[in-house]
Amino acid sequence: MDSAQVIEVHDGILVAIQEAQDEQGNWVGIEYFSFSGCGNSFWRHLVPPHHVMMFGVNKYQGNFKTKLRVRLQTNGTTLVSNEYSGYINKGQLEKPDFKFGWNSYLNEED
Repeated sequence: MDSAQVIEVHDGILVAIQEAQDEQGNWVGIEYFSFSGCGNSFWRHLVPPHHVMMFGVNKYQGNFKTKLRVRLQTNGTTLVSNEYSGYINKGQLEKPDFKFGWNSYLNEED
């Protein structure tokens, strides 16, 4: 890009999760983001012009081959990566019962 970009971070990490396709082709969050209740947890990282920001994601193992993608939220926008192939356990497609309201799958259904 020709201009600097600002990426929001929370407690020092990007607001991002991985999603996987279930057997019906629906995208399901296999990770969730836990927000803090503290206002001091939010800050921004500047990406200068003509630079990139790289970050790692968890590589899961299992017997269910599927497509995965990353969902990232920043500056009021949700960005979704290209798809990539990987393996997970089918149990990861089941959503846990959250006991607190700070957890999010970073989609419109939260």
